[in-house]
Amino acid sequence: MNSRTPAASDLISADRERAGCVDKQSEPGTDKPKTGTRGLRRQLRLQEVEKRGESRRGTEPLGVKAVKEPNMSAAPTRKYLLTFDFDETIVNENSDDSVIRAAPSQELPESVRQTFQEGFYNQYMQRVFEYLGDKGVRMQDYLEVYEKIPFSPGMLELFGFLSKNKELFEIILLSDANVFGIESLLRSTGYLSLFRKIFSNPAYFDNRGYLTLEPYHSHGCSQCPANMCKRKILSEYLTERSHEGVEFEKLFYVGDGANDFCPSVVLTSTDVAYPRKNYPMHRMIQKMEEAQPGVYQAKVVPWDSADVIRQCLERQLKQA
Repeated sequence: MNSRTPAASDLISADRERAGCVDKQSEPGTDKPKTGTRGLRRQLRLQEVEKRGESRRGTEPLGVKAVKEPNMSAAPTRKYLLTFDFDETIVNENSDDSVIRAAPSQELPESVRQTFQEGFYNQYMQRVFEYLGDKGVRMQDYLEVYEKIPFSPGMLELFGFLSKNKELFEIILLSDANVFGIESLLRSTGYLSLFRKIFSNPAYFDNRGYLTLEPYHSHGCSQCPANMCKRKILSEYLTERSHEGVEFEKLFYVGDGANDFCPSVVLTSTDVAYPRKNYPMHRMIQKMEEAQPGVYQAKVVPWDSADVIRQCLERQLKQA
């Protein structure tokens, strides 16, 4: 992910922000797993987005295989699904930039920087980690950097609120960073267990002690980096949970980048998108709303502090 320079843009109106915080409707459980009204709406939305090409994401089909066969004896659990990005969302900087502080000179040589290609950031970071390994950077050096990355404003307070309401929220993390760095920070602050699952690029230390990065998966989405499409990950996760008897009443998506816009376009009108204010995800939503009013269906609540998200979720629980 490249560093981002916030641009001035019109903000979503306050009354719409309030509207995005609450939904009084709820759906009663049934005695066997099935796709509820909201689940059906999301499936139809996935198909609609593919047919209309609303997100300009290429032609990859949205159909995903079930990870497990339906468990017909289990009653469906209905929760809120809360999805987080990591860089410049949970944390207040790009963790891939942060690791450069582990280098002896705390900067990369021009010969490495010049190898960057748009859409191939994972391969670029593989070369960065190789360079850092050549300079003697090892696991403890990375830990000292990752564990000190600052959280975004209000994020720890939001995590505290979520920790007290674990039974109501299922929380996952989608990030184009790497599993080692993400888990290192969350473990050091005691919040790793808050997340049911973390989807990010695999990273491990090889027999030389070098941090080695691998791509998460391949996909056909022309608008996402070659190694990760978050829309594909999210749609597969929803399908998996549905086959396990879990249907979500509402989806919340918290992000900042262009690769967070891609999954957010398949949210329905019952869901809420929380784009970081004046970051790429927010600007792309505004651009779509201006060009095609009503096409972007999720309620939009921009944030510059995670306090905004926490307060909205608190109101959601009070009126549920």
